[in-house]
Amino acid sequence: MIDSPSSENDQENVQKFQEKYLYIIGQRTDKLEQQKNNQLCKTYQVQRGEITDLEVNHDLGVPLIEDERENLQLIQSLSEQSNPIIVIDGVIFQINQGGIARVWYSILQEWSNSEFGQHIIILDRNQTAPRLKNLKYWLLEAYDYNHSGKDTRKIQAICDQLQASLFISTYYTTPLFTPAVLMVHDMIPEVLQADLNQPEWQEKHYAILYASRYITISANTARDLVEFYPHITQDKIDIVYNGVSQEFSRSIAKEIDRFKQKYQILKPYFLIVGSRISLKGYKNVKLFFEAWNNLPENNNLAVVCVGGDLELELELSKLAPNITTYVLKLDDQDLKTAYSGAIALVYPSLYEGFGLPIIEAMACGCPVITCFNSAIPEVGGDAVLYIDGTSIDEMIQAIKKIQIPEIRQQLIDKGLERYQQFSWQQNSEKIYQIILKTITEVQENPSGQVWVELRKLQEERQNQSLQQLITSISLQEMEYSLEKFKNQNRQLSENIESLQEEIKSLSTAKSAIKRLLKIVIKKSKLAYFIKKNY
Repeated sequence: MIDSPSSENDQENVQKFQEKYLYIIGQRTDKLEQQKNNQLCKTYQVQRGEITDLEVNHDLGVPLIEDERENLQLIQSLSEQSNPIIVIDGVIFQINQGGIARVWYSILQEWSNSEFGQHIIILDRNQTAPRLKNLKYWLLEAYDYNHSGKDTRKIQAICDQLQASLFISTYYTTPLFTPAVLMVHDMIPEVLQADLNQPEWQEKHYAILYASRYITISANTARDLVEFYPHITQDKIDIVYNGVSQEFSRSIAKEIDRFKQKYQILKPYFLIVGSRISLKGYKNVKLFFEAWNNLPENNNLAVVCVGGDLELELELSKLAPNITTYVLKLDDQDLKTAYSGAIALVYPSLYEGFGLPIIEAMACGCPVITCFNSAIPEVGGDAVLYIDGTSIDEMIQAIKKIQIPEIRQQLIDKGLERYQQFSWQQNSEKIYQIILKTITEVQENPSGQVWVELRKLQEERQNQSLQQLITSISLQEMEYSLEKFKNQNRQLSENIESLQEEIKSLSTAKSAIKRLLKIVIKKSKLAYFIKKNY
């Protein structure tokens, strides 16, 4: 907690803070309006001198819309009424509406229905976070990897103003001092040796180093985390599995028929959910398409792809040019029906931090073909059909085997039993308990000053890079303008030369016409003389 000011210097710091940070959510105020609106604000003492150069109108958020003003005053008084306060950065909803966003939506939905929701403030990036009852939102500008250094200072300023006890990011953002719990979904970039110099993975690296405690969504991810970050001890890691959203259940026959009619699906189909290629091809859907060509009865079947690119990738379509393929973008209601009506979900991934589509399929009575690697066995147990992710022959045999009614029904029954072990209600409660435990154990990040210096240096370099980019673009524009000017001059010169040639031609023609006229005149005079005298 931040103490109230006790000295003249402290009071002076508070005054300076008010001048820069006072922010009536729902209504921006300049210095002349601050005194009038001061009753809506709480005075906080700034202990972080490094963040005092942030400007309210650019850095600490944007106002909420008019009909949310009632919530705004609640946020202002939250620190007095609802301790502890947990600030959650909803940045994933801006960056990627994929699997991780689905996980966080489910967790927030559970918390919104519990008393714990009163302690949460969500940083809503560019109005992309889902709006849920009982949760409060602080609107913030969009996240930009080119300004991640400065972004950490914005986050810390907000945490200070709200006197937050803990910070949680949905995707690798951090403050400077406030303790943080980090949920690690996978270590795919590290395992697959991606370019870790990319800004996204650099920020992941910083987030892992900054965090006070870790939640992984599988035991395999926990092992990978320790392998790449040996300084993290097992007692700092909690394993909490993902759950299944309540929307996912078996659809009745009429719903399946309606779904097929809606998307004009005329054949029995296999289902593929999520990205089909991704980083270094680890999603491995290519294996399925390679196997398809070796199926004699493949003309009687279709493939429905949900998620990923909106068009089938060229390298996949080339593998099976005669395949009947549907690439769809579905909401959860249609997705659950797609699961329910499919022959099977094909999920041949070579690495997963969890594998959410597997349990979604189970909940909908859809058997699964997948690979025995990474975290997948933790999810699938004995309720899925495993293959070697490198074997075309095993994929062919699995496609045939899963169409045998007895085997298919056995997998469906096992799946319907197994998915019930993955409950969002239970798992969100576990995360809540981990958060409370961390708050009691850690009051402030002990390396805060190091992070201040690191992020300050990062910000300077990002600004330099941005300036260099602007300069480079300006030079390119100047070069383009100069070249354009040269081309225009060249064209003008060519036009002048062409006109000069035309003028010369006209001049020559004019001389010829004059000579011809003289001849005509002479001949006319001669003819007149002859006619008159003879």
